[in-house]
Amino acid sequence: MGRRGLVLTLILGSALLPAGAAAQSGGDPCRPAGLSHSLCTGVEKLAERASAECRRPGVATDSQCASPVGLRVDRGAVDAFEGGFTHRALAFQSALADDLPLSNAPWVGTHNSYNSPSELPTISHTDSNQQLSTTDQLRMGVRSLEIDVHWFPSARGPGFAPVVCHARPGSEGHAGCSTERLLGEVLADIEAWLDANPGEVILLYLEDHLQSAPAYQAGAAAIDSTLGQRVYRPATPAGGCESLPLDIARDDIRAAGKQVLIVGRCGAGPWAERVFDWGGAAEPHVESNSSTWSAPCGGFTRPTYEAKLVRYYEDRTWVGTTPAGGSLGPSSGITPQKAREMTLCGVDLTGLDQLLPGDGRLEATVWSWADGEPGTGDCAAQRADGRWISADCAGSRPAACRSTADGSWSVVGPAGPKSGAAAACASAGRVAAAPRTGRENDLLRIAASGAEPWLGLSGSGGSFAADDAR
Repeated sequence: MGRRGLVLTLILGSALLPAGAAAQSGGDPCRPAGLSHSLCTGVEKLAERASAECRRPGVATDSQCASPVGLRVDRGAVDAFEGGFTHRALAFQSALADDLPLSNAPWVGTHNSYNSPSELPTISHTDSNQQLSTTDQLRMGVRSLEIDVHWFPSARGPGFAPVVCHARPGSEGHAGCSTERLLGEVLADIEAWLDANPGEVILLYLEDHLQSAPAYQAGAAAIDSTLGQRVYRPATPAGGCESLPLDIARDDIRAAGKQVLIVGRCGAGPWAERVFDWGGAAEPHVESNSSTWSAPCGGFTRPTYEAKLVRYYEDRTWVGTTPAGGSLGPSSGITPQKAREMTLCGVDLTGLDQLLPGDGRLEATVWSWADGEPGTGDCAAQRADGRWISADCAGSRPAACRSTADGSWSVVGPAGPKSGAAAACASAGRVAAAPRTGRENDLLRIAASGAEPWLGLSGSGGSFAADDAR
């Protein structure tokens, strides 16, 4: 059988297999078949689209619609994830970092968040970066979304309108855009989730290909009609551009009564009054494709990590595997191992593709509680492996202490109950504290050298918060 015949057989087979065969398949037959990574990815994208269309009417179960080729979506798994340990740990970690400036605050994000077969069929959505809707991504703990906006003729418009699609820039005719949804329609989904989660803050990256004053006017109107008063806005007078302020924190955004921080490039008119510029001469953020990542901490220096918002993203589309798209190989994306390395190095924003429950990458970003924790005990301690446990406050341990001058960590003795930790740290000119990021936690683990110190956390009934937040 020729290669073309094999491709057709795989696609047809994925649609014709009985539900049990799809559910029991232990692997993807596309890979062992000897196809190139690019061709195999194309086969998978078509199969994922077929599965999505099978799920859309709501008649067949997700299992019945599953294909042995490509990624398999189980919407019940999203429900289970939302009530599980990893989701709780990610929410807890995010809260710990709410007072950190943007230059050091971590965000779990997705890349081209809108580009999913959960959307109605188009060419661009078929070559998808995601499988889940933006709402389901938010339910899984994602707090940064990326949306590409093009000025393109749309029947939804009427005429030209801000359209959300994965396409080429305006200089190439926005090739790839077709019948995708308008910006306002996509933002309305985010609005509904924020309505149901009033305490949450999200970072929204709008990659704009608008280019004209009418386009920016229409884009700003779409923001106002949906996210509206939830947006934390630049203070720049009309017509200017404000660089992303790296000294603000999520707590500052909440204190202002807002829920959304929008970033992108400097646009025109009212767009610049809603979107912070994270490029330009000030360059408050830097980024790189995950294919450039290598241990221990990628290609950015430690001063860059400390001073800027650092982003790594991946591209798991068919276009991304072609020579024009960069010839990305199967190991070039963000794997669970890379996700863990990025977390411990202090990468601020990850742009994950194809995020699904059970793929291991969100689990890899958990650095705080050990699985099953917190249990009994109203105090917390770091184990020798870096993970946290709840413990009886009367136990005997040294104290985890942070320098307010340079942020360094140390462990101060003598060992004693948790009630003496603050005084022990003060005697060393430090404060009793708990790490707020994966990097801080790893620095404490190294400083502890096998000791298992008290952390600056207290709780009751399994709910913990930093001592200085109580």
